[in-house]
Amino acid sequence: MKLQIENLVKLQNLDREIANMLGNEEAQASDSDFDFDSLEKLDKMRRKRVRLAKTIDKRIIRYYERLKGNKGDKNAVVPVVNAVCQGCNISVPTSTAAKLQRKDSITTCDHCGRFIYSV
Repeated sequence: MKLQIENLVKLQNLDREIANMLGNEEAQASDSDFDFDSLEKLDKMRRKRVRLAKTIDKRIIRYYERLKGNKGDKNAVVPVVNAVCQGCNISVPTSTAAKLQRKDSITTCDHCGRFIYSV
């Protein structure tokens, strides 16, 4: 399960990079000056995202996509620092903190629903 959460974090970071590139592409499109290197890089990133998503359970991916769409800050996967979820800034229950330390299952915050992991 540790690999699944690591891949979720990688997926979230990749999604951010893609979103940033898309924002830059839209700005460049208004200048009517296309950067084919950027388009090629964007295509490679999208293919990498597809490969990475295949390494994660389908139910987890569906929940991740739903969270990503619902959370305004786009953080569907957040760390827990000092027993506090960094998504909602609320302390996680002791039982949840213990689960995080075992790293044997994917855990969500009881309050905000985000995937959480221990740092």
